[in-house]
Amino acid sequence: MKQCNNLNRVMESKNHSKNKINPKIRISKKLKMAVMTLFAVFILTVIPQDISAQYYKSWLKTNEALGRFELYGDNDTKANELFQQAIAGFRKGTKKGAIVSEAAYNNLGVIYQALGDYDEALNCFYASEKICSEKLSQKNLQVENLNKVPMDAEWRNSQFNRYNESLTLAYTGLGNVYLLKRDFALAYQYYKLAGNKAGMAYFHLFGIDTEQNLPVAMSLFRESAIETGADFWSNVYWLDYQINEYNKGNYNDKAFVLFKDYFYLKSMNKYKKDVWLPALIQSADLDYPPAQCDLWRQYRDRKEFDKGLPYLQKAVDNNYVPAFYEMACMYHFGWGDTKIDYQEAVKWYEKAAIEGDPMAQNNLGWLYHQRNIAAPSGYSNSDMAYYWYNESAKQGIEKAKQNLVNLQMPKQNIFELIGQTLNSIANITNSAFETYNKLNKSKIQPYTPPSSSTVNSTASNKSSSSDKPCNCGYKEATVYNNSYNADRNRLMDMNTWRERYNDNDRKRYQADMKRTREEFNSRCCNLSPISKDDWEDWDGKKR
Repeated sequence: MKQCNNLNRVMESKNHSKNKINPKIRISKKLKMAVMTLFAVFILTVIPQDISAQYYKSWLKTNEALGRFELYGDNDTKANELFQQAIAGFRKGTKKGAIVSEAAYNNLGVIYQALGDYDEALNCFYASEKICSEKLSQKNLQVENLNKVPMDAEWRNSQFNRYNESLTLAYTGLGNVYLLKRDFALAYQYYKLAGNKAGMAYFHLFGIDTEQNLPVAMSLFRESAIETGADFWSNVYWLDYQINEYNKGNYNDKAFVLFKDYFYLKSMNKYKKDVWLPALIQSADLDYPPAQCDLWRQYRDRKEFDKGLPYLQKAVDNNYVPAFYEMACMYHFGWGDTKIDYQEAVKWYEKAAIEGDPMAQNNLGWLYHQRNIAAPSGYSNSDMAYYWYNESAKQGIEKAKQNLVNLQMPKQNIFELIGQTLNSIANITNSAFETYNKLNKSKIQPYTPPSSSTVNSTASNKSSSSDKPCNCGYKEATVYNNSYNADRNRLMDMNTWRERYNDNDRKRYQADMKRTREEFNSRCCNLSPISKDDWEDWDGKKR
């Protein structure tokens, strides 16, 4: 039995050795593709995505959710779901060592502020402030040594600007949250640290910890609109209208108080329309143009143009400048059932632009520039566009400044631009060759033809001139001489063994050699001399 068992083990080991795969056998292409596919699936599904990509996706979701909050209030289910997804994405960006940690904390603060969790919002803004302050202290030490390491100066400056902007956003967020918590002293302090003039304007507007001062508030709103590009122009025109009404002796205090209450309640409860919308409607019903125009904007954002249009028309009848701009936009972009009509848009833009509305001035210039609206007699479209762009740019509108630059650039056909580019390249190339040739000619030494022995040695590919460096510095001289000598020997063989070669092929090869030799001979001084035998047929004798 033991012998049988041993025999079975030996047979099994032999069969097992037969079934072993030879390691030298190559894996098939199909198996390779299958392995690579599984590996790719693993990379895409198991390994986490890049932090910066997650940050960008979370940022998009945050903006969408904030937009839905403004339209539908803070009870919108879809917006709350988007906020939760954004929070999860931003939390990954706040991990230690993440490249977007301070920005992620700022965005989390904005989300928690919108959700009403002010304590958590403060924690996030303070965390961003701490990161930025530490980074800026390091960058300040490095910026002092920029002259010692000039290669990193640009990168360090960009990092310094990045953390400085994030710190400003953190201070602004802290000011907003403390304002919502009614801690006005801290709110004003952080607005001042951030340089947020719009935030400081609220204190002068509502008389918080200071006397109410409408001109100062209007000036701060205007400066903020110019510096940041944010839409504070409606606030500027509201206060300007109210100051002018006071100066005329027209007092509609009840409507003004209601509108100011609406403004205050909205700043404190931005996403709770049921809190501030009734005050806005009451002020609009009292024939107060700023309230009528703001109520139109509320309906416009919700695409309810039919409900808002009567209020816009009342504001227009009261000669309220922002209402002129809104009416022009309605014809410019075709809101609701209104068809696009550029001529009508120009009519309303002009009314607002003449009153000094910078956005109307910029849009009016754009229509003359881009839509070729018929200009007044005696003026061209470029004249009108330049005038209105310039008027808008004087008030600090960045879009107008850029449009002014674009206007002054000549309009050209794409094919003309391509042709001009090719011509300029050709001119640069020709001038470079001319300069190169002049330099070469200035370096060329007087040329002395070599003796016949030198020619014979060159024919046998033993010339010493190909081994010497070129006097004029032409780097291809040595390479060319070697190639030329080889071709010359081949031509000699073709003449020696005429029966093996076609005469036409031999003459064509000879002509190519001549043309190439003449071209290189005009560029370089260290080439072998042109011999008469090089260009004439041989007599068939072997040389």
